[in-house]
Amino acid sequence: GAEGLGPDAMYFAYAWPKVLASGMQQRGDEPVVALELDAGLGCLAVVMASSVEIWSTGQHRRLVGRHTRDPEAVAEDGAYLAARWRGGGFARLAVVAAGGRARLFDVVWPNASTPRDADADPAALPDRCELVLRATLTVGPGSIVGMIPTAADDLLDGGH
Repeated sequence: GAEGLGPDAMYFAYAWPKVLASGMQQRGDEPVVALELDAGLGCLAVVMASSVEIWSTGQHRRLVGRHTRDPEAVAEDGAYLAARWRGGGFARLAVVAAGGRARLFDVVWPNASTPRDADADPAALPDRCELVLRATLTVGPGSIVGMIPTAADDLLDGGH
C-alpha cells in the first residue's frame, strides 16, 4: 500500500489508461520515433520513419488519419524524425525528415461543420481527417528538429 495509508485504505482509479492500439503488425512493425500532442485540437501525431498517423486524444483513442510515403521518397528524403503542431485555430503539422526536408501539412476534417479550435472536445472529433501537403521546405544543416518552429513559422502561419 501507499505510505501513511493503513491496510484498509481504498484506492480509486483516476482517468483512463493512456494506451494506443496502434496496429503495428499492419504497418510492418515500424517503430514510433516521435510523438507530438496538440491538446487544443485533441490530436496526437505519431511519427514513424515513413509515415505519420493522427490519433484522437479523448477517452476512446482512435486513428483518424494517416500519411505514408513510398520507399523511394524515404530513400530520397530520409526517415521522418519529428513533428510539430501549429495551433492558433489552424490544424497544421510540420514533419521533418533526416535529409533536411520539412513537409508542412494542413490537417483537414472534411465532414466537420466548423473548423477545429482550441476549445474543441477531443471526443467530438470527426471519424476521419486528411493530411493535405501544403509545402515542402528544405532546411539547412544543424539541429533540424530544433529548426521546425523557426524555419517553418512563415509557412505554418501564412495564408490565414
